[in-house]
Amino acid sequence: MLTHAAAVDRRGLATLDVLEELGIIPRLVFAPEHGLDGIAQAEEPVDPEADGTTARTGAPVISLYGRTREELTPRAEHLAELDVLLIDLADVGSRYYTYVWTALLAARAARAQGVHVVVLDRPNPISGDPSTLEGAPQAEGFLSFVGLEPLPIRHALTVAEILTLFLEQDGAPLGPDGAISVVPTLGWERHRTAEAWGRPFVPPSPNMPTLEAALVYPGGCLVEGPNLPEGRGPPNPFQVAGLPSSAEKKRAKRCHKTECPG
Repeated sequence: MLTHAAAVDRRGLATLDVLEELGIIPRLVFAPEHGLDGIAQAEEPVDPEADGTTARTGAPVISLYGRTREELTPRAEHLAELDVLLIDLADVGSRYYTYVWTALLAARAARAQGVHVVVLDRPNPISGDPSTLEGAPQAEGFLSFVGLEPLPIRHALTVAEILTLFLEQDGAPLGPDGAISVVPTLGWERHRTAEAWGRPFVPPSPNMPTLEAALVYPGGCLVEGPNLPEGRGPPNPFQVAGLPSSAEKKRAKRCHKTECPG
């Protein structure tokens, strides 16, 4: 299974706990960036060999975060132990959030080993309405782990939709007899955000504590490009930006003259 602590049901129980209630114990648990518990900071190395064991099931936890493609991808010897790879990750709807690319690398590796993939899909918390698309897809020469395939920055898709899109482009057969099956999200109105879900927003990583942070992340994270502070850490990550120079007051004055809301 590929999952993390933010993948919970309406009761707030993690999927691993729900499976245990059903008497299902995964053979292995793969964890994305930030670790199984979602507490490691961005780009913080996590031991790619083994992250320990889950307190709930005792299954080995294998980190899928590291500095090389090999460390980001499940190894063949791990997949050889599996019949099915179950994926359940809480994403935030932005291209450069790494969970969806971890899922895609895992799904492609599973397909190569003949392991069927089942995705427990979740709504996009910042809306799945196509009218919310923002940012052009990246050019071929700019693909990386924060965008393995061309995709708008704010893509309005779910994890399962992204996986099926690119696996289908790979030529993979879909459905129960193919490479991937999807347990769809029921009752989701695509134009709605997580505010309408009727339950608290569960932070999927240390610097994504609120829905507001997720909503501004598609633009706010771009501030990292010129290496400016973007407010990581409490209380308002990605909702502020800094400029450590003597000209900040002049720049702020020019910004205020535009009367741009926000």
